[in-house]
Amino acid sequence: MKTIGAFGSNAEQIAAMLNAWQLPCTVENPATIATVESLPEVLVLRAETAVAAVAAVESFRRLGYGGKVVVLSEELLLERETAHLLMIGADYALTSTASPELFQATIFAAARVYEAALAKVYSVGDLIINTETQQALVKGKVLPLRPTPYNLLVLLVRYRHKALSRVEILQQLRPTKHRNIQDRLVDVLVSRIRKALSDAGCMNVSVRTVPRHGYQLEVN
Repeated sequence: MKTIGAFGSNAEQIAAMLNAWQLPCTVENPATIATVESLPEVLVLRAETAVAAVAAVESFRRLGYGGKVVVLSEELLLERETAHLLMIGADYALTSTASPELFQATIFAAARVYEAALAKVYSVGDLIINTETQQALVKGKVLPLRPTPYNLLVLLVRYRHKALSRVEILQQLRPTKHRNIQDRLVDVLVSRIRKALSDAGCMNVSVRTVPRHGYQLEVN
C-alpha cells in the first residue's frame, strides 16, 4: 500500500498517530485534490457528526473514489447510522472514542482488503479471471465478453460478498449520462454475463438479482 489519507476535522492528529505506527499517512486537503485517482488507497474520514460523515462518504463515492473508506465520527454513532454509512459506501465506521488498538486494526484490515481487491487473478468456483490478460475463463474456455460486460464481471467478483446496487455499478462503469439508458444497460450487461457463463457450462457461479436493489455474484 502506498499511503493512507486523513481527511476532515483533526486530520493532522490522525496522520500523526498513523505515522507513529509506521503507517504512512498524508493529510488530504479538498482544495488540492486534483482527481480521485490521485487519492491514497485508504481514506480516513474524520467528521464531527454522523450527518457530516454521510455527506463526506457520499461526496467521495459520487466522484468515483474506489478505495477503502474508514469513517471516524466524533459523535457517537447509533446502530442505524452505522448501517447507513456502510450502505452508502463506507467500509468501516467507528467513533473517535474507539481504542487505539481497534482503530489500528481497522486500518490494517482496510489495507489488506484493498490489496486483495487488486489481485491479478481471481478464482471463484469454475470461473477464473486474469485481470492482467483481461480474460475470464470457465474450465479453460475464454468467455466471449466485450470490455464493458467483462469489467462488470470483474466488479461483481471483487465485491461478491455483498449486493451491488445499480448506482454503485454505474459509478464504476459510467457508460453514459442518461439515467434511463444506464439502468437498462446494467440489465443488458448482466444478461450477457449470464449467457456467457451458461454457454461455457459454468454450474456453480451465477449472477443473482436482488429485487429493487441490484445484483450479486453467487457461488454455489
